[in-house]
Amino acid sequence: MAEPSGAQRSASSARAVLAVAVVAIVGLIVFVQRPAGDTAPAATPDPSDTSDTSGFAQPDEVPDGQPSGPTTPPFTGKVAVPTDEEFCAEFRRVDDLQRTYSRGRADTDDLREAAQALVETGVPAAVSLPARSGYYTLIGGLYDFVGLGLDPAAVGAPDAFVATGEEAFAAYLTQSCGL
Repeated sequence: MAEPSGAQRSASSARAVLAVAVVAIVGLIVFVQRPAGDTAPAATPDPSDTSDTSGFAQPDEVPDGQPSGPTTPPFTGKVAVPTDEEFCAEFRRVDDLQRTYSRGRADTDDLREAAQALVETGVPAAVSLPARSGYYTLIGGLYDFVGLGLDPAAVGAPDAFVATGEEAFAAYLTQSCGL
């Protein structure tokens, strides 16, 4: 079996570095955009307080390790299962739009619509449970940034944070999307 050429190894390394860089940039955006008091422990709700009748968790009630922000109703549907190609095309669209936004050439509404379209596309069967956790961290951070909330179940992610999730999702992006 022939060994890969230096150019092939270099291209593979560059794609892996790019995927990790994308994850790191989105993580940094999430970290910088969080309000200062966002990491405080959740307060116990007062049963006699009737000021919030929505029934949805408020931002300060979101467990640590999950993106916070305006919450949406709990996800009760099924996560669509697109092909890798369909998912990767939508992911690239969001990635390109984020770059455009960072240069001041797109607005938050465009970014919000692209993020929602990516989640609506679903998650390919090839994305492992740890990788789904990493994907949730990434897309949940983007949802926070555009003023939305995201239920982990909407992307098939576990409720509990998975420490290796970001690396697993970066590996998926490298292998399946060529990022």
